[in-house]
Amino acid sequence: PGGRITISLGSALLREQAFTRHVSHELRTPLSILNNSLAILRLPGCGADKAARSLLRMEGALAAMKMTIELFLSLARESSPPRQESTDLAAVIVEQIEKSELLYPLIASASVFIGTEPLTLPASEAIARSVVQNLLGNAAQHGAGKVRVILTRQHLVIINNRVEQASSQGYGFGLEIVSRACALTGWQLDIRRTRHTFRACITFI
Repeated sequence: PGGRITISLGSALLREQAFTRHVSHELRTPLSILNNSLAILRLPGCGADKAARSLLRMEGALAAMKMTIELFLSLARESSPPRQESTDLAAVIVEQIEKSELLYPLIASASVFIGTEPLTLPASEAIARSVVQNLLGNAAQHGAGKVRVILTRQHLVIINNRVEQASSQGYGFGLEIVSRACALTGWQLDIRRTRHTFRACITFI
């Protein structure tokens, strides 16, 4: 019995450490966007157009933080049977691409989405949004600008070009979160890196 208690406490500690790492990773970007946008709004010469763009970015950052909280509440309940939900993944992708382009303006003219027909899957909307947001965020932050999103009835594929010398450290926690979310949903995640591309493929099982 004592051994089982020790193992259980050790597992709980590992889960708590992983949770802390994940929350820190997920909230860092939206908090940075909020700080930067507030700094712009406080500038004496901040014009109406610049203020409007800053407010939009702040709204996007707050929405991302809300989604992060929903995701981790879902992951915290992973030992319980998941609620029965259906999500239009195509609509989620379109929504998240628009938000990513707002948060990362450099990819606004460099993203391509193929597959706009509705695709309803048995999955939590919070988890589906977080999966797409994380993969798009990684592509925007750590890629070299171009992002291609392909959605079929069987797969979601997100490909971005990458600079060979660029550090890939930022992929770690985001992909760990995506991996856990996919496992909870019953999806299969496959990651492939080459010298010039990064490819994430999710198969709906």
